[in-house]
Amino acid sequence: VIPGNNYMVILQHGEYFTVYSNLEQVFLKRGTQVQTGEVIGRAGLDKISGNFEVHFEVWKNKTLQNPERWISAK
Repeated sequence: VIPGNNYMVILQHGEYFTVYSNLEQVFLKRGTQVQTGEVIGRAGLDKISGNFEVHFEVWKNKTLQNPERWISAK
């Protein structure tokens, strides 16, 4: 739990990490193997915008990446 940001999940993909915060609910347990497209949690309400939002980051080791390359259009 992150105060003001609800729950956070960090997934490791080899030398990459994805970070998902402001989750109202998490559907995983520590150490769970996750498949592409699997639902990992439920977005929390952003108090400023009034929308349900997830904060998303991609890291390569300790270097923050542009997440646009990892977001697929539906």
